[in-house]
Amino acid sequence: MADNQGSTLKPTKPAPWNDPAVRSIAFQALAILAVGYFFYVIFQNTLTNMEKRGISTGFGFLSEPSGFGILMTLVDYSEASTYGRTFLVGLLNTVLISFLGIIFATFIGFSVGVARLSPNWLLAKIATVYVETLRNIPLLLQMFFWYFAVLAALPSPRQSMGWGEAFFLNNRGFYFPRPVFEDGSIFVGLAVIIAIIAVVVTAKWAHKRQEATGQQFHTVYVSIGILIGIPVVVYFLAGMPISLNYAALKGFNYQGGMRIIPELMALLWAISFYTAAFIAEIVRAGILAVSHGQTEAAGALGLRPAPSLRLV
Repeated sequence: MADNQGSTLKPTKPAPWNDPAVRSIAFQALAILAVGYFFYVIFQNTLTNMEKRGISTGFGFLSEPSGFGILMTLVDYSEASTYGRTFLVGLLNTVLISFLGIIFATFIGFSVGVARLSPNWLLAKIATVYVETLRNIPLLLQMFFWYFAVLAALPSPRQSMGWGEAFFLNNRGFYFPRPVFEDGSIFVGLAVIIAIIAVVVTAKWAHKRQEATGQQFHTVYVSIGILIGIPVVVYFLAGMPISLNYAALKGFNYQGGMRIIPELMALLWAISFYTAAFIAEIVRAGILAVSHGQTEAAGALGLRPAPSLRLV
């Protein structure tokens, strides 16, 4: 009796079709198979219809000639180039726009974000109007504005807006000198790399020196001197291997130099100014997120806010 009362009864295991865990796994597997079969049928049906219409599949088309031109390319390209080359050109152009857009949008957005906190009423209101206006206008509409309302209204090449003999702006683009690299220019490039490394090493040394002795070192002026001085000295020692090719008006258009096409300028300006409106709000919110306790503590240490900022 004691043994029977002290023993524990083990629950009986339900049948697989009554087990909730087994049934859930089975239903999920059936659902996955059904969805997979559905897409398989669609895929096979698509291939069959394309084969009946003589439409080829795969990536073999990448080796075929494209037959169309592209206005701006960073690599050699012609109408006889392949679709693979076309894809490379488009990828490089996208990277170029992204890189330039990030730089311009960050600079403009940071400036506008700080301007919104300025004690100058006019400057703060102009920055506010900029942010509230541009971020609520669709990006495509802004592209149309820059291309049709601004760039299309520029003068023709014969009446170009010029700055000296190097820079020209007209409805066909912006022209500026193109650098020509000759023998020995690689040494100038190496000098630039060495100068950047020297600036980084100097900055680290100055930081350690300040932590150890408390004395500051003017790394800004030294860095500017290094970045300019070393490449300039190497440039003259190498026999000035880098020259400039200037654009010149020949016939009805400019020849030589480098040209930024209007399409690129419209796209770059639209993306930069549109994105800068959002960056400006992020900068303003980040500054205002600093608690009053921290600003009061900074004031107690003798620090004073910059005259261009108003923390409210």
